[in-house]
Amino acid sequence: LVQIVLNTLIFVVVLGVATVFAKFPINGKLGIQFFLLTVMGIYFSIIGFVLGVRLDAKLIDTVGFPVIILAALTIMPFASFGAESGFISLVAKVQRIFPGYYYTNMMNAILSGNGIQLKDMLLFITSFVLNIIPLYFLVPKVKLSKAK
Repeated sequence: LVQIVLNTLIFVVVLGVATVFAKFPINGKLGIQFFLLTVMGIYFSIIGFVLGVRLDAKLIDTVGFPVIILAALTIMPFASFGAESGFISLVAKVQRIFPGYYYTNMMNAILSGNGIQLKDMLLFITSFVLNIIPLYFLVPKVKLSKAK
């Protein structure tokens, strides 16, 4: 809920500035883009939450930057760079496990004026859920003690 509120506030402020100073057009595509961006924000927040409750502060400081780089590598499809070498195709196949791959495909479709493919939307939702389920089991269970 906090992630949604913060994303909405940031979006409204940035959109307001863009509209006032750059005459940015507001249309229906913007709502879809905002929704997809919010879902990705929730996805990365869940990953950050799990890392925060499972790792101590020093370890988080150590692995924070590499985790951000790995997260960024899951968003931009390597196949879009044009190279078709063995390594690039391998990375592109691994990227399909994560929702960021399908997020980028949907954003590209919106920006190019094409509709979002149902296949991309279903794979986005499926990969989102399948990536979140293992994270749920990594959150430590806390037993609440009854107040005396």
